[in-house]
Amino acid sequence: PPPAAKAPSPLQTEVLDDLVALSLSFPLQPPEDQPLLWHHTLQTLVAHLPLPHKTYEWGAPVEGQGSRQQALAFTCAILPVTAHLFTNSIPPRVQATVFETVFCGLLLALCAKHSLAQPEMWRAAAEALVKVASAGAMAVNGSEEMGEEEKRRVWLTLCRALRSLILPAEHDILPEAREALEHVHVGEQVDMVVAHCIVYDLLPLAPSREVERALLGIVEGAVNDLMAIPTVAVSKRPQSYRFHLADQCLEALFDLASNQAFAPEDDKGSEEEQGSEEEVQRSEAMAQRSLALAQLAAPALLLCCHKILLEYVRDEAEASTCPLPRARTEQVVTAARRLQALELEPEVSRHLFEELCPSARNPPAAPPQQADAKDEPRAPREEMGMGRSGRRSHLLLLYGPMCQSISSNNPMLRDSLRSMLEIIGWEVGLGGLSWTGTIGRAGRAPDGPDVYHQASATPP
Repeated sequence: PPPAAKAPSPLQTEVLDDLVALSLSFPLQPPEDQPLLWHHTLQTLVAHLPLPHKTYEWGAPVEGQGSRQQALAFTCAILPVTAHLFTNSIPPRVQATVFETVFCGLLLALCAKHSLAQPEMWRAAAEALVKVASAGAMAVNGSEEMGEEEKRRVWLTLCRALRSLILPAEHDILPEAREALEHVHVGEQVDMVVAHCIVYDLLPLAPSREVERALLGIVEGAVNDLMAIPTVAVSKRPQSYRFHLADQCLEALFDLASNQAFAPEDDKGSEEEQGSEEEVQRSEAMAQRSLALAQLAAPALLLCCHKILLEYVRDEAEASTCPLPRARTEQVVTAARRLQALELEPEVSRHLFEELCPSARNPPAAPPQQADAKDEPRAPREEMGMGRSGRRSHLLLLYGPMCQSISSNNPMLRDSLRSMLEIIGWEVGLGGLSWTGTIGRAGRAPDGPDVYHQASATPP
């Protein structure tokens, strides 16, 4: 890791300590004066943070921000103090009014990593941002003084700011900011911290579907960003291809789609607390919220996997004389293995099928069956689209890309594809034609041991 920054001077430390001590007297002031006191205090702190080399439409810096060339140690010391005051000292009603100023100031300081090589400051700013984000978002949602339109504006500003940090344009990153490999690695770690905050802290608090889609779009963009790696090495412009960030975001999409991202932990409270009406309502609300996010994340996940499979096979064919970058190979193999193990909730599987298969919403009328027909009636179109188990519509919708990808030269990818195609065969009712398709190579059918009784063939 890069060397740690020197400690701030005794005078700088004393100033920060006095500021924290002074803030303890704010609750004693008249309630109408407290927002102004906190606003000026936090503006003073944010004004000492650096600014990026470009201007963003979402973030107007506070007066004086970026004009003072502070020592790196003092900047790193200001960041935890700002987060501490915001989360532990400011009342929620005031948090809601100053949240946008503090959050955008911290994000501007973080976006400075596209032009300044200061990994110590990046880490400190990311830690402060995570602490401020969840506390401020809850304060905005619960504010009685802010209108719905104002809350929407704050949330969308937050989404645009986070997108500028995680998904910067190529021309936004100066070459000197990524000359050192260690700086590139620290920058990716910072992005991973912020991405984790987006998925597990901010997404559950999003007040509308519009905000949820904006936040998920950042995660989806980080996954797709890895596929920008050229098949031939490019030495003229250094670029950071953040494999670990892309893998983390892809895993988050799988967690969200499988309805496991916000699974409740074991409650160790008393039986009375567990059985109280309030606890039951809260648990039901969390379950409904998690299911709604799973329905939103499943189509995004499927589109990412669709693109990963097709672009990998295409680039593999174009780069026949040399292997693809290792990051691309690991991404497609990991995605295939996760797809093979993924089981969706029936409600999520149905929503995914209806979302990505428009004909499922208005299926054509089935032809009338003849009275003397001896064949069994066919399964409804919806059942055929969702499969027998009702949990693997994602595999059925990816059948085409899987067939195209089976020609890959990667044996690990082919093995996963072969297993998924066998599962698809069982889901659409072809499992009885072969022992492998019915029972599976592992000796267990895709949806449980009851399928042993449905096998019509004997093992070889």
